[in-house]
Amino acid sequence: ETSRTSSFDVNVTAVNDAVSIGSIENMIIYKNFDDKNISLGVEDSDNSRLNYSLVYDETLLNATVLNNRLIIESIEGLSGDTDINVTVSDTDSNATLGFNIKVLSFEDGDSVEEQGEVEVSSDDGNETLTITVAADNLKVETTEHNDNTVSHRITLESRVTSAISNLINAVVEVISNGVQTSYEEKIQVIATVLGEAIHRLRVDTKTTEATFESAGANTVIDEDANGNAEITSKIEIGDRNITIVARADGSAEQIVEQDGKTTKMTSTLKGTKTVVKANGDVESTVGEIDDTRGYFIKAMVTSKANGDSRAKLIRVNQNDAADIEDFGDVISPSRALANGSEVKVYELGSTLYVHVKIKLDSALVIE
Repeated sequence: ETSRTSSFDVNVTAVNDAVSIGSIENMIIYKNFDDKNISLGVEDSDNSRLNYSLVYDETLLNATVLNNRLIIESIEGLSGDTDINVTVSDTDSNATLGFNIKVLSFEDGDSVEEQGEVEVSSDDGNETLTITVAADNLKVETTEHNDNTVSHRITLESRVTSAISNLINAVVEVISNGVQTSYEEKIQVIATVLGEAIHRLRVDTKTTEATFESAGANTVIDEDANGNAEITSKIEIGDRNITIVARADGSAEQIVEQDGKTTKMTSTLKGTKTVVKANGDVESTVGEIDDTRGYFIKAMVTSKANGDSRAKLIRVNQNDAADIEDFGDVISPSRALANGSEVKVYELGSTLYVHVKIKLDSALVIE
């Protein structure tokens, strides 16, 4: 037998994975705002030393990065707007995010009616009050229509947040931070000077509520097929058309249309709380079952901006609403519900149920 031995060199080249950074939505804030502490969503699997650079109008506000978080501080008395660009880099790569921040010319708690020019006009029996704050490119309007319906509208830059009540005897009024349309003691729809919108429908002791964190929501208060009052709010964020409905019995719907598919959450329970975030995420919290150990069991249904959805149960401390822990995902924490899925939350015999109808676009693995 014979054997041969060969020698050769192996060169190993280290690969530095590229650093990445998240995104921050445009912001509208009051003058002399409290400090903002925002995650930059930086990821660097190599744990390299990271360097940050900031580009913004330093005469309007102060911005720094600390522990991969962006800290924004007001400068006393200043207002205006600026783009903020944050770049993170390691030895071989870099990534940048950018967003706009607008600082209003008045403080939180100041009455908008005292900030601008007020005008009252009449057109064919429609009475409109308009408040214009030229410094902020802001316009607040309330209208009492000649058919006894009312509406409100806030225009901030080019985004319009509006509501109309088709119910007779609804009331529209200017409030300190915006406008409000209400009906009897059970319906409130609010638009704020920050562009946010809130709708509330009260049934018994429970309030079904939706909050829109970015400008552009349009709300209609109307009668359903049975003549009962309901609220429908819609907003378009990116490629998502989002509709949130509060019905007369306190039930709610979350409907998201994206990429030709409709993802839907239906709650038959009073008191559903929904938040539509500025990036297009929609999160609804439903139910309140006492576990007799100091916690409420609730369902949380989230539709993410990328089309994925999740449905899970959570525990919420009855004495500290910020104390929340996951109780269990309907499918798996690692498996999102595909775009087009449907979730129904209901209560039966003091037990909270989450029923999921899954749109199968790929193989489903139950873990």
